[in-house]
Amino acid sequence: MGVVSRTMTRGNGPTIEIRTEIFERVARDRWAWVPAGRDFPDEPDYVYTGDELTRALYVYSATTARFLPTDRGRFRLVACSRRTGGVLGIHEWQVSEETGRWVPTDAPWVIWGDCHGRAA
Repeated sequence: MGVVSRTMTRGNGPTIEIRTEIFERVARDRWAWVPAGRDFPDEPDYVYTGDELTRALYVYSATTARFLPTDRGRFRLVACSRRTGGVLGIHEWQVSEETGRWVPTDAPWVIWGDCHGRAA
């Protein structure tokens, strides 16, 4: 069990912050992940295991995909520890060339205590 897992026990308040970011041109020759804007504020949540974080990333990203305009091209959700600020998980989506709809680029990436790597 990692340091993060031991300190995130039930009853201590929200354990993570989920941020919505879009991949955007920030200079003529440079792209970067930037906050999606005021319509997509950071969201605190109560998550206590890697499996819960995986499910939370799926649910939040599917909801975000329903409301975020597809002209943004690419977005990701980043789950960070409220205690340390460290990244605990990421789920990235892009617009499908075939359908023009948001689709996940892969399964969520989660690192939480003994839960490492991509979700199955």
